[in-house]
Amino acid sequence: MGASTWLEPATSWLASPGRTQLAITAITSGALVAVSILAIQTLRRDQQLSDLKSSIPPAAQQDPVANKVHSCPLVIPAKGRRRLT
Repeated sequence: MGASTWLEPATSWLASPGRTQLAITAITSGALVAVSILAIQTLRRDQQLSDLKSSIPPAAQQDPVANKVHSCPLVIPAKGRRRLT
């Protein structure tokens, strides 16, 4: 059992005329499709990130009250601890 059970038929299949070229073509085709999909996903993610960044106004244009609220320290008690009152 082990590697020889699947390795022998695979090598004999590849030894047939034209089969090696078919295998190489299939592997190359799969690799090109995978690279294309990953490249498209990367381009889309970069475009979405750039759109999101451009939709956020600069800090100077934001509401001054909102800036003060965000600059106040916020103390959140740790889970499981009792609050001292």
